[in-house]
Amino acid sequence: MTTTNLCLLCGSQSLPCARIVRGEVTVLHCPTCDHIFTTQVGNADTPSAGANSTETTQDYTQSLIDSQTTLRAEFLEQARRRSAVMRKSLGKDQLSILEIGCGAGGLGQGYVALGHRYIGLDIDSRVIALAQGAGLDARHLDFMDFESPERFDVICFSQVLEHALRPRAFLEKVKTLLASPAFIHIDVPNHDTLAGVLSRGAGGLGTRYGGINYPEHCSSFTHRSLETVLSSVFGGKVRVFNATPVDATWGQVRHKSPVHKAFYAASRLLGRESILVATVEIPPPG
Repeated sequence: MTTTNLCLLCGSQSLPCARIVRGEVTVLHCPTCDHIFTTQVGNADTPSAGANSTETTQDYTQSLIDSQTTLRAEFLEQARRRSAVMRKSLGKDQLSILEIGCGAGGLGQGYVALGHRYIGLDIDSRVIALAQGAGLDARHLDFMDFESPERFDVICFSQVLEHALRPRAFLEKVKTLLASPAFIHIDVPNHDTLAGVLSRGAGGLGTRYGGINYPEHCSSFTHRSLETVLSSVFGGKVRVFNATPVDATWGQVRHKSPVHKAFYAASRLLGRESILVATVEIPPPG
């Protein structure tokens, strides 16, 4: 475990703001860029954890597996919607897409059906086996070990960056794999979500403080921290906005109960949606 108080995004000195997990884990806040993080990382021995990332909960992984076949139509529709945004941004119909944390390949199947060139990466062999079984170019690999001569029109990663032990290094590696022009899509848990605000008001609840959920989520992002680091690493046109999991374009394709849907509606009314979405449009040189 590391003990540095330097911000994982900008390198500035950061200050303790909460203690969680019965006081055993310190959460830090960077006053310079507004990033919230912990450097106390659990040593989880699970298929979803690696040398450069924390684990994903078993429930989340299982939901990816379960939704692969039962929600295929929803994945295809979301791929169509996202593809329309990407095509409009880049001004061409056929795109090369790299998806980091591709899961079981639900979106990947949609992108391929739309005529795009697609590569998916995931550290978890269980979901990669399903993606490969669907005929996708899906690779069981830690993104930080990925090398390719290809430069991609689009790089996307959903609910991934909060697991990265070195999020800025992760983004800088993304930059090396971009074509020009390029489009990036990112989403992460929102530190200012309704549930996150409640845990922050209590000074931390159990394993949670805002978007920190130990040991899975070691980084938590606000509008300011996400926009600041993306502008610093990529430049271009950066847009950061909120979304709920039921958003047709930027939400999450998973089974959602009526209780969950009611909570999402309440969070939307309060402007406290649970997903923080970012797009980056990088123009051609010159």
